[in-house]
Amino acid sequence: HALILQDKASCLAPAALQPRAGEAVIDCCAAPGNKTTQLAALSGGGGLVLACERDARRAGVLRRRAADAAGARRSPRSS
Repeated sequence: HALILQDKASCLAPAALQPRAGEAVIDCCAAPGNKTTQLAALSGGGGLVLACERDARRAGVLRRRAADAAGARRSPRSS
């Protein structure tokens, strides 16, 4: 597991929105992914978070962070 520090501006928006399972949320200017992953976590994995990022380099960081967060939520599969 990783600890990612973020500023208040990044963490207040998801906390104020309080997304629930079954809801869809659009995160514009989503990179580096702090708000995006927090929104997904708050929805309990049952919501949809559409993350948009215009800058290709930052979008790559966003993809990696989202993949890392998704991997952390999954349990290891047995062979």
